[in-house]
Amino acid sequence: DTRRISADRRLCGSVAVGDVVVLVLQGAGRVEYLLRGGDCVIVQLVPPGRFVHLPSGQLGPGRVPGLRAVAHVDSWVAVIDTALLATALRQLPSDQLLRLMAYSSRVQSHQLYDRCQIPLLRLGDRLFLALETLAHDFGQPVAGGRQIALPVTHSHLAQLVGGSRAAVCRALGELVEHRRLLVRDGRFVVPDAPARAAASPASRMLSTEPWRGDTTPAAAERRSEPRPPAAAPDHPTSRPSAARFTHTPTTSIAVSISASAGRVGAMRMLQSRGSLP
Repeated sequence: DTRRISADRRLCGSVAVGDVVVLVLQGAGRVEYLLRGGDCVIVQLVPPGRFVHLPSGQLGPGRVPGLRAVAHVDSWVAVIDTALLATALRQLPSDQLLRLMAYSSRVQSHQLYDRCQIPLLRLGDRLFLALETLAHDFGQPVAGGRQIALPVTHSHLAQLVGGSRAAVCRALGELVEHRRLLVRDGRFVVPDAPARAAASPASRMLSTEPWRGDTTPAAAERRSEPRPPAAAPDHPTSRPSAARFTHTPTTSIAVSISASAGRVGAMRMLQSRGSLP
């Protein structure tokens, strides 16, 4: 059953009973969780080609109160009964069924990984992570990055990252200031990773990618200069440090892991003191 759903209308609201799966064909879906008091949290924005499975119609044991799926924009969807979908999957050849399962597992793994990062990230980092996901799912290639074609407001972003609208506006300003985010023709553009790294050294502190050091020619020239001899083993300053490591693939990974662990520990300490949102 293929149908056109207007923006903010339920994806399967006209289905009276039964369990269905909704395939987004064009547009975008939005999975929301309604909170007490009328507010809501956006769980996910669903791009075309993805399924949305929420028990509809009568309340069943699998139904989560307050969870609903609506059309983010005017969209075309296919509503499929789960029994019919199971029949179709059983008729697939084994290799095609395995590829479908692998694709679904990979998508869910990425979503779970992103969700696990959120408690350790500041609001600006959570916002940038959400924008990167939107650029991947709804982005169009442009010069120097990917433009998010899906219309999203500041309120949508606040509901997506769990912050206030005012705080999200300030965080967007900081991302634009550090050249981690561009605005063109009223749409957000997420720059490519090399462009973000070259824009501002301070932006590396907010990056979700491991910091790989300064890669500019001037930094390479500084690294090639001879260094003073190391202190004697019994000297207090002779403790190993990341600055004295030779830049081999193995030690680079070790430095990245230790630096990441230090940043996570620092963020946890500041969060416990109430210094971070």
